[in-house]
Amino acid sequence: MSAFNFPSSPSNGDTYSANGVTFTYNSSSTAWIRSSAVGAQGAQGHQGATGATGAQGATGPTGAQGAQGHQGATGATGAQGATGPTGAQGAQGHQGSTGSGGSTGPTGAQGAQGHQGTTGSTGAQGALATINNNADDRVITGTGTANTLNAETNLTFDGTNLKLLDHKNMYFGTGNDLRIWHDANNSYSQIAGGQKNLYIDGLTTYMRSGGNANAIIMNNGGSVDLYHAGTLRLQTTSYGAILTPDTDTFNKLVVRGGNNTGAAFELQADRGDDNADYWRTVAYNNGSLEIQNYASGGWETNIKATGNGNVELYNDNIKVAETFGSGFKVSAGGELYIDGNAASNHCQINMTRSDASWAINNETNFRIYRASGNTGNPASGSLFFEINHVGDVFPGSNASQDLGTSSKRWDNLYINDLQLSNKGKTNDVDGTWGDWTLQEGENDVYMLNNRSGKKFKIKMEEVE
Repeated sequence: MSAFNFPSSPSNGDTYSANGVTFTYNSSSTAWIRSSAVGAQGAQGHQGATGATGAQGATGPTGAQGAQGHQGATGATGAQGATGPTGAQGAQGHQGSTGSGGSTGPTGAQGAQGHQGTTGSTGAQGALATINNNADDRVITGTGTANTLNAETNLTFDGTNLKLLDHKNMYFGTGNDLRIWHDANNSYSQIAGGQKNLYIDGLTTYMRSGGNANAIIMNNGGSVDLYHAGTLRLQTTSYGAILTPDTDTFNKLVVRGGNNTGAAFELQADRGDDNADYWRTVAYNNGSLEIQNYASGGWETNIKATGNGNVELYNDNIKVAETFGSGFKVSAGGELYIDGNAASNHCQINMTRSDASWAINNETNFRIYRASGNTGNPASGSLFFEINHVGDVFPGSNASQDLGTSSKRWDNLYINDLQLSNKGKTNDVDGTWGDWTLQEGENDVYMLNNRSGKKFKIKMEEVE
């Protein structure tokens, strides 16, 4: 039989089995107490004989029936003996007194206790198990060798915490479907057949798909990154979040409404503590898109766009302008107002087409420009018309433009003095040029030669 090798530093109630015997540790007596069954019980000894019962005392005779008369005094109770014969029936009279009962015989003596049966012999001692590497809190495992156990150095349990040291694995599932482990710095989990699908690298947590592509990365003290098929799509920042596309793809955020309902994207400024902080973009199920504000305590439209249709502009929820099939119009008798910078800029309306482009400018003077072809800046072309700041109207350049044509004439020309000059050109008669002023008098018309200073009167003949 092998020697008992009790564990060191046991706790109250700990058990230890060896050689087929189980012991339980008692901390009060600081001793291991055998708690397993002992050998078989010896046979029961024979029952001792029961002592004889004492004889019953004889019953005394019954007294003769007295004659009917007054109730006599009760006689003394005779000793109990054998029952006498019954006397003849006397005449009915008063009830005689009852005789006293005989005494009860004594109880027989108790038989002697039988002898104790002999104790059976103790069963044979079982073989003792050996525990290798035994130490406090270590989990005991089998070794594959009979009567030999092993206390695991890397796996301990203190009654509350189960601890597995670095570089050791925990597997779950019949086919080792899930693996969890920790090295000196990082923690990991792995689905069978794949890469590390969840692990903590220092203080950064990674969640990955079966193909080892990133799905979620939670950076310590920093961003949370969301991936699609291994490509970063959304990243949180200290001020919100960024949608991140591939370098060559269109980026989009989809808000999808339910059946027969719209979809909205709402923005709240200044923590949303005032009505004016609320804005939203709404796509309605009728094919329109609206930008709305909540400044008045209810949603009001600023811009409305209709699919395959117009775009409407609103002021305080009232439509003031819109596009249409031929261009743009101001609604409800409104104004088209262009405000330029008086110090360094100008206001300009451009009208372009393939053969020519026009620009109407406010450059202190009102000017109209023309350029050939479809150009983004018609004002880079020729000045055709100008009105200065005092209302004078003049052509874009000297002696290059006509007022009317031979087929389209102005009806009447209302002027004061008429200034006539062909300076820079010559006439068709004597080849000279002149500078004249035509003025009206009360009865005559005068011509002033601005070059010579001479004055002439036009001779006119009155007609009836």
